[in-house]
Amino acid sequence: MKGLFVVLLVFGLTCSCSTRPDEQAYASPRAFVYQGDFYPSFMPSCMFSLTADKGAGRLKWMVYTDRDTLRTTVFVDSAALSPNDVRTFLTALDSVPLFRMKNKQQGGTDGITVHNIVSQGGQHNEFTFWSPRKLRDPQEHRLVEAVLGLARRKFSSLKQQEYFESLEQYFDFGLPCRVTSTEPFEVRVYGSLSSSEEAALTQFVHDLPADKPLLLDMTNFQAMGTMFYPLFQGLLKRNPNVVWVASPKAYAFTQLQEMGIPSSRIDSTTAAGRNRIKTLSAAQKQ
Repeated sequence: MKGLFVVLLVFGLTCSCSTRPDEQAYASPRAFVYQGDFYPSFMPSCMFSLTADKGAGRLKWMVYTDRDTLRTTVFVDSAALSPNDVRTFLTALDSVPLFRMKNKQQGGTDGITVHNIVSQGGQHNEFTFWSPRKLRDPQEHRLVEAVLGLARRKFSSLKQQEYFESLEQYFDFGLPCRVTSTEPFEVRVYGSLSSSEEAALTQFVHDLPADKPLLLDMTNFQAMGTMFYPLFQGLLKRNPNVVWVASPKAYAFTQLQEMGIPSSRIDSTTAAGRNRIKTLSAAQKQ
């Protein structure tokens, strides 16, 4: 891999002298193949397969039935990779010794096993790791970040993004909250929230606007500790124009009610929530 990234570096320096570097031709010196099988404990497993040659490539993604040892395929998709996609992916792995990595398995009842296969030229390596942490297993986690980062960019439907949001909960991707739009202001909260995220969540919620309608999309949210109830109740006091979105059948809906938010203030779909945001925004401008 070292030779590959030297070529990438030279390519990057060459392009930096161009006024339009994204349009420069890029060709990886040797065909590269990666396959990653992800086996999370409590959701359907999946496989990512990436092939790259002469600059461009393709990413294939397959999802299997939940806890099926035969791995029956329930979903499959693929996407073409541009030279920039390939370059970004390989550069993200610059410091990861893919062909020297070894098995690092610990095991447990709630986690994820990732089995990896890499090939390039005459080199080949297979290695497996379990639930990598950023600080404890930086190289393994960097590989996961590169794979899921590329997949998120290439597979963008709502259902696909929901799968990635759930899968990311098995790794160290940080607080499961992100601003998805500022006009109108929308926030997506997904996965689950635990005490280990108290400081990050407190800062995130305090930074949300108090002077404009705000949509909190919790359609892919599982649960939070009750310790966070006052935090969201405080947000509602600062901003009475918060629109909550959660399925009536989800536990998130129950938790919102436990916070004191009436059912009439909770929309069941994001589309309905956005319509309410439009109404609130129009009324605010009058």
